[in-house]
Amino acid sequence: MSDSTGPTEYDALLLDMDGVLVEPTPGPVLDSAVSATFEAFDVDDPDPEAYEVLRSLSAATPQTVDRVGRTYDVDTETLWRMRERIAADRQIATLDEGGKRVYDDVVTLRSVEVAVGVVSNNQQRTVDAIVSRNGLDSQFDAWSGLDPTVEGLRRAKPAPCYIEAMLDELDAETALFVGDSLSDIHAAQLAGIDSALLCRNGDSPETAEIEPTYDLTSLSELAELMHPESQH
Repeated sequence: MSDSTGPTEYDALLLDMDGVLVEPTPGPVLDSAVSATFEAFDVDDPDPEAYEVLRSLSAATPQTVDRVGRTYDVDTETLWRMRERIAADRQIATLDEGGKRVYDDVVTLRSVEVAVGVVSNNQQRTVDAIVSRNGLDSQFDAWSGLDPTVEGLRRAKPAPCYIEAMLDELDAETALFVGDSLSDIHAAQLAGIDSALLCRNGDSPETAEIEPTYDLTSLSELAELMHPESQH
């Protein structure tokens, strides 16, 4: 665990969902959702670049989605709403089949004494389903996913919009945000809060531009960060 600032007393803990609280969505599930989205608009063989825009949020922006829509003569908002609806449907079905399981170390969060919020780039419907089906509503004070709109996409991490909204909802000022991607770390930085990069396999991505406040390999390490005084 690296610490560039020393122990801080946080008034809230914010966490990403996929890869942090639950297993990432299996690739074939996302592939089927993207294929079904194109099929809904009678596109049988989308070009690879267009496919990747609907497949990955790292490639999806309002501009790139608009470009796909213009390529296939589909309204941008209609296209993205369809993508989000089908992606949520497929992921919820995966949940019901036993997929996207909660990680064992999530139990650690029960000992956290400050407000706990979830800020995910997954759809709000998917986040709601994960929380309710796993009984996590008793562990979290609030949770948010993306609105299934182009505006929701624009506000997605690394934009700080949803993190800032969660800070307001929890009335927090010195929160720690835990994510598993550099996009999460960037969003936390833009929101002006500390961050922890969770790398469950122990391999942290290296970059000179975006550096987390802490590196974690398990949520169990949060006990020391959230309650530093109890460790002495």
